[in-house]
Amino acid sequence: MSALGWVAAGVPLAGAAAVVLLRQRPAAPFVALASAAISLVVAMALPWQGGAGALLRVDALAAHMALAVGLCGVLALWLGRAAPAVAAQGLAMQAGLLLAVMAEGPVLAWVGLEGAVLALLLAPSRGGEAAWRAAVALVPALGLALLGALALWLAAGGAQSWVGPATASPGLAPGLLSLAWMLLLAGLATVAGLAPLHGWMRAAWRGGAAVWLPALGAAALVLLLRARGVVVAQDDAVEPGPPLLALGLASLAWAVLGLWREDRVARDAALFVAGLSAVAFGLGGDAVPAGLVLLSAGVVLAPLVAFGPGRVRASALAALALLPPFPSFGAALALLGEAADAMPFLAVPLAALMVAGAGGLARAALASWRAPAMPGMAQLLPAGLVLAGLVVAGMVPAAARWFELVAEGLR
Repeated sequence: MSALGWVAAGVPLAGAAAVVLLRQRPAAPFVALASAAISLVVAMALPWQGGAGALLRVDALAAHMALAVGLCGVLALWLGRAAPAVAAQGLAMQAGLLLAVMAEGPVLAWVGLEGAVLALLLAPSRGGEAAWRAAVALVPALGLALLGALALWLAAGGAQSWVGPATASPGLAPGLLSLAWMLLLAGLATVAGLAPLHGWMRAAWRGGAAVWLPALGAAALVLLLRARGVVVAQDDAVEPGPPLLALGLASLAWAVLGLWREDRVARDAALFVAGLSAVAFGLGGDAVPAGLVLLSAGVVLAPLVAFGPGRVRASALAALALLPPFPSFGAALALLGEAADAMPFLAVPLAALMVAGAGGLARAALASWRAPAMPGMAQLLPAGLVLAGLVVAGMVPAAARWFELVAEGLR
């Protein structure tokens, strides 16, 4: 039932408003954390209580991403202990991202993404001031994405749902559908921070809401994945895979350079994960579940990389470095296998970039492991639960089957 989806997205928005009203009062951090926790609990019920409504479609992909975003929100508020303004900013971004991933069609998804970006740009905190420098890139990108969503709506003859155009007869206007894809790609790839469209992230990563940027990028990539499924289902439309592959490879190359320069590990780790996911989504087929594994791991581990001290941060970086027994290891092997089958000429450069990026992340993890800071129990308990859950997911075959089910309707 899509009503639960509205609750999951509405609770953090109400929590953000309450935190703004409370300001510096002692109850503000409790209200913020409680809002994120309630949203996560509701999201946990979505895989069993999902369904399509007039505006929301809570399918397996939407439910899975809602869980990842909700867990990111709880960890960010628990570990970050942010000021009220930054907490309100994060909750508003969480509400927008949840609406985007659960939206029935591209127009409402754009509204949710727009809300998340506005929360990033307009919050009266240090992060909001830094993020204003990102407005030059993000405002035009959102405009292109809106034009793409409207073109997709027109190409589908006014169908509001992602499913409508994908199941329509082959009489859909292929030219307009191709234009919709290119506009969506240009806009959403910028929001996702894919290279060479990632320059705005340098300014935004200095603010208090930087921990939410991997979730923002993940939502944009999920929308691209849904749009790709629509375009692939229609005859004579443009092939959506190659440009997404090119952007993913460029992101991987840029992330590798950043990781070995040791500039900003959190930002470059997010770019590395986004690049791998874009390559997987560009390949399609059996690579899509691997991309979803990497994407959701990047969202969930972002608070641990940003706020975790010493060995907590090191463990999170190791999980992103494609090392066993974490699920990213199996996902990387599956992605390489699919690339070798579909495009053999792509496997060698992709493997080289993956190894180089994983080496940079492993080196950063080793440096964090040697840091003198030791986590307290309040930090170690949630981080340990998350990392233990990832280890179990990497070792239990049922977890891989879950990601296959999530991606099943998008192939």
